[in-house]
Amino acid sequence: MEKSFGSLVEVAALLAVAEQEVVLYSPPLRLAVKALGVDVSRGYYHVHGASTDDSANACDDDHEDDLWFVLAQALQPQEYEHIRSLCLAYCDTWNEFWNYQAERELRNAG
Repeated sequence: MEKSFGSLVEVAALLAVAEQEVVLYSPPLRLAVKALGVDVSRGYYHVHGASTDDSANACDDDHEDDLWFVLAQALQPQEYEHIRSLCLAYCDTWNEFWNYQAERELRNAG
């Protein structure tokens, strides 16, 4: 992500991908943080990310939509393949991170 800071198109694309990831992992992240004693009834964990928790006030759908609109306005056809590759690599990074977390949890449980 930090390597993309010099490019509006790259930042918008990676943040849009990150919003997709946040939506997928917000409920377990919120529960894990709550288990550590962090108050999730207000602030970031109360409003960010989709959550199946009825007490959450998730409202980040607009974040993702805004990012896709920025990307649609800024992206040029000659950048399509680069941005596609960048986003897929970022998805791979997320996948590696979550696989590592799952493997770590299995090792700790056994």
